[in-house]
Amino acid sequence: MMRLRQLKLDVFGHFSGHQYDFGNRSECDFHILYGPNEAGKTTTMEGYLRLLYGFPLRERYAFQHQRKNLQVSGLLEIDGEVRQITRLPSSNGALVDAHGNPLPEATFSGHLGGMSERDYRALLCLDDHTIEQGGEEIASSKGDIGHLLFSAAAGVADLSQVLDAARSKADELYKKRSSKTQMAALKKELGDLKKEIDALDVPAAAYKKLKQDRDTATASEQEARTARQVIAARLAQATAQAEALPMLAQLDRLTTDFAPIAHYPNDLPVEPEALLERMSAHDRASATAERLGQEITALEARLEELKRSPEDLSLADVLEALDMKRTRFRGAEADLERRQTSLSHVLQDMKGLAADLAASTLPLEQLVLSDGQLGQLEAALDQLSKAQALTTERKAALSEQALRLTEAQAALDAVPLFNPQQSAVQNIIERAEVETLGPTYARATEAIRQAEFAANTAMDALTHLGQSFDTLPALPITSTDAEHLAERHADLMRQHDELEATREGLETDRRQRLQEAEALRKSSGLMGDEAAQSLLNARNSAWDAHRAALSGESADGFWSTQQTLDQASAKRLQQARDLARLREAEAAADALAIRLEAAQRTDEKCQGKLREVGVQIAGHCDHAGLTAPMGPRAFAGWIAKLEAAHSASHHLRRVREQHADILTKAKMIAADLGAAMKIAENDFETVITKARAVATEATRIKAAHEKAAQAAMIAKQTHQQAKLRLSDAEEAAHGSQERWNALIAEIAGGALSAETLMHSLKPLRDLRVHDSKRKDLSRQIDAMTADKSAFLDAMQKLAQQYDLPETSPLEIFAGLQQRLAQAEKTEENFAAMTQTLAHAREGLDTAQKTLVRLNEETQREARLFNLQEPPNDLASLRQAALACQQAIALRRAITDLEAGILKRLGCADIAAARRDLASATLPELEAQAGTLQQDLNAAEERWQAALSARTLAQNALSCVSADGDVAALTARRAVIELEIEDCARRYLKLHIGHKLAEEALRRYRDTHRSGMLQATETAFAALTDGAYSQLRTQVDGGTEVLLAIDASGRAKRTEDMSKGTRFQLYLALRAAAYEQLAAQGTCLPFFCDDIFETFDEARTRAACRLMQRIGKTGQAIYLTHHRHVLDIAQQACGDAVRIHYIQGAPDTA
Repeated sequence: MMRLRQLKLDVFGHFSGHQYDFGNRSECDFHILYGPNEAGKTTTMEGYLRLLYGFPLRERYAFQHQRKNLQVSGLLEIDGEVRQITRLPSSNGALVDAHGNPLPEATFSGHLGGMSERDYRALLCLDDHTIEQGGEEIASSKGDIGHLLFSAAAGVADLSQVLDAARSKADELYKKRSSKTQMAALKKELGDLKKEIDALDVPAAAYKKLKQDRDTATASEQEARTARQVIAARLAQATAQAEALPMLAQLDRLTTDFAPIAHYPNDLPVEPEALLERMSAHDRASATAERLGQEITALEARLEELKRSPEDLSLADVLEALDMKRTRFRGAEADLERRQTSLSHVLQDMKGLAADLAASTLPLEQLVLSDGQLGQLEAALDQLSKAQALTTERKAALSEQALRLTEAQAALDAVPLFNPQQSAVQNIIERAEVETLGPTYARATEAIRQAEFAANTAMDALTHLGQSFDTLPALPITSTDAEHLAERHADLMRQHDELEATREGLETDRRQRLQEAEALRKSSGLMGDEAAQSLLNARNSAWDAHRAALSGESADGFWSTQQTLDQASAKRLQQARDLARLREAEAAADALAIRLEAAQRTDEKCQGKLREVGVQIAGHCDHAGLTAPMGPRAFAGWIAKLEAAHSASHHLRRVREQHADILTKAKMIAADLGAAMKIAENDFETVITKARAVATEATRIKAAHEKAAQAAMIAKQTHQQAKLRLSDAEEAAHGSQERWNALIAEIAGGALSAETLMHSLKPLRDLRVHDSKRKDLSRQIDAMTADKSAFLDAMQKLAQQYDLPETSPLEIFAGLQQRLAQAEKTEENFAAMTQTLAHAREGLDTAQKTLVRLNEETQREARLFNLQEPPNDLASLRQAALACQQAIALRRAITDLEAGILKRLGCADIAAARRDLASATLPELEAQAGTLQQDLNAAEERWQAALSARTLAQNALSCVSADGDVAALTARRAVIELEIEDCARRYLKLHIGHKLAEEALRRYRDTHRSGMLQATETAFAALTDGAYSQLRTQVDGGTEVLLAIDASGRAKRTEDMSKGTRFQLYLALRAAAYEQLAAQGTCLPFFCDDIFETFDEARTRAACRLMQRIGKTGQAIYLTHHRHVLDIAQQACGDAVRIHYIQGAPDTA
């Protein structure tokens, strides 16, 4: 894997010195370089390519610095190793490390997966040009990149060039209807030679002699050829028999294995692996049927218990129609009495107002004046009131100023004198800088409090199973050592578990081996070594007895035991293979027993080490004062808490020592202030608070004396001014009184008292307002009475209709609502349970149909095997399918072997082949073949000599002419014929090889294409938000092109898509190729230069997620100047994307 950690454009274009730091690899290595136009984004990508592949001779970035001065460097992670590499434009030593030492080009090329710079641009460095150009090649399967990706990155990309070169070479040799190939030129030259030879004359005598020589040489050559062919035929027969003999033995073995399962059909009725999914479906359907049956029973019981009242549902319309009347009734019930009371109060208030006006004997309507009359009275009264109020106000102001003058003088006399004690306290506060010391003291006490709290908390955390500690326990072991103990214990436990599993596996294997040996003994009737030794001992005993007796009876006994031993030996020889398997099984069982014993010993050692660790932990617990036992992991955690408690205790001591000077100074200041104020309190904060209060009081007394003196002077001046203003107000009030009396006499005609109205016109205004209220209340009372009666009648009728007690109308309405709600809820429950029951029954029927279908399919397919006892379930059906599969494979192998034997021996049937090979042995056939090969070599030499003689005679005959021209032309013709033959052979070799390679490559691509297409299809569907859900290929002439299927099922080529959608397809192809390359071990940085420009927001978001996915596999770097791409990436990927700002781009939105 190769990853770019840092990239620096040391000397490169306009942006020399620019450096980018991509940091260490994280879970998602997705970066965005954001900056304005011409900020160096494209230059950055080009600089990275120069670092990998070097500077071209015509360097387009050498416009500011000469090519010889260009330099690009980077810090790269190559297979986990961090290396600083610099690229120089020199021809030798172009790569150097951080110390200037030259590096080989293999530093990069060995990790690029064979990709050229053009391939890297087309695959992993995308801009508007490369994504379009490379994408068209990919979609049309053109070029190396197209073949590479279209064949699922299968590593056959360069074969297109090889095949094209082979095709070109073949076309140079021969091409139909072409006059410029090598074959056409040779044919033309051969035709010209024939014409020249035919034109030449040959002498008769010379021609006759040469013809006789040619005939003699031809007969000799034919005789030698025939002899060679006879020997070659015999050699071929011997070789074929030598090849067929092992094949016949293998045929016999396969026939023996095939015999028990020969009754299975030739065609496999069902694939065994297909039955696995059917078995799963059967299990799911059974479980579903059982579950739904229980649900249906429960739902039916609940439906039977449900009590419905459909007749109560008609109340909905009735109650809805009465709801407005109920609202009015409720309002009348609540407001009628109140409004009647209000009307009574209004009339009472109007009478009271009339009494206030001293006109209680007059009708109330006569006392209600018009708005115009009230306006005149209000204006006159307002003028009078203002004049009188001004007079009163100025009298009050004069009295107030007199009072203020008295109070100001008294306040000046009441200010206390300055206290010497207060002065002393102020001096101490200023000298000790208490205002600065106070916050310092507060921070010190707070730090000590926090340290004490942390120490107490750490101590409390040591509590274990009810045991707490008053004093801090000693630390018996460090947390690191405790963690090591816990890890050692965990490792030993894992080792113990692994050993247990190993022992169980060895024991199982040993039992299997013993069972295998026992089965071999029982099935094959094998005689063990002990039984054979027993027969041998019996034969020897019989021989010894015969030698001693030398009688006919002893001879018969010896002969009987010898025959028994011979028969057993013959049988053991015939069963040598089974006997070898038996001994192998017994030896394997013994070896497994030895390994089992070794595993047992290792496990015992492991358990001993576990006990040692437990003893160590128990000792440490005792040393720390723990009474309850503790496991290794818990002990390590407790030790870590104990270390934290010791650390907190040490921190508390350090904090107390650190703030000791502050506390001492505060104590001394508190003592001085306490002495000055003559108090016994010694708490610093309490004393400081009281001292501040004393100082504040002293400051306040001084300011109060100055303020009181100034107030007394101002009060005296204000009192004189108030006297003058009072005299002017009294004159204005007298004139207003005279005008008021005249207006009352004019409006009221003497019925109202001017003196009475002068105090206020409010009674007259209130009378008018109350009269309006009286009218409104009377109208409302009449309407409420009618509404109340109507609702009461309706409720009484409904109560009688539904047999409800005749309570209040609102209670009757509420009862009907409750009855309706209960009926509606019951109906809802009934409908919901009915629907659920229908769904459950439907699901049960589906599950049962599935079970029936699966059972019918099982029975139908079981009958296809034509077995005496057909399989009755899926498991036995799968076993039968596996056996049938094996029978088909053996039958095919037997057929292939028979065909191979018959082909080699040329026999009509296998019986004839067995007869041909009945007396043959492989050593004899090999010896015969060696002898025949020597004979064939000798015959070949004789035939070659005869062929040379015939050729010379033929050439001599052909070359006869008057001056030797015919011979030269004939020799040239022979050469051209040989050249034509050689040309034809080379053409056929290239042509047939090209066809075979194309076919093999096509099959290879078909085999590997599915993974690439599936990955591309998934990425493209995500990028287009499901607008295109499928991809497929289509043959177009000699190549294949890619088609995309949209949501409506229409197939589109790339040229039929919009530019944005086409770019998304090309990006999906690159993403799929990136995954394929990474899976093959080629994982490189992936660059994109603003290829999202034609994407909408939704597809840009999907593309950002695709880059994030690439970043999880390798490293993805996107270059852009679009702010919205940055915002969408941050929204879609969150912290998974890292933003790099260049050229002063803002780092916030």
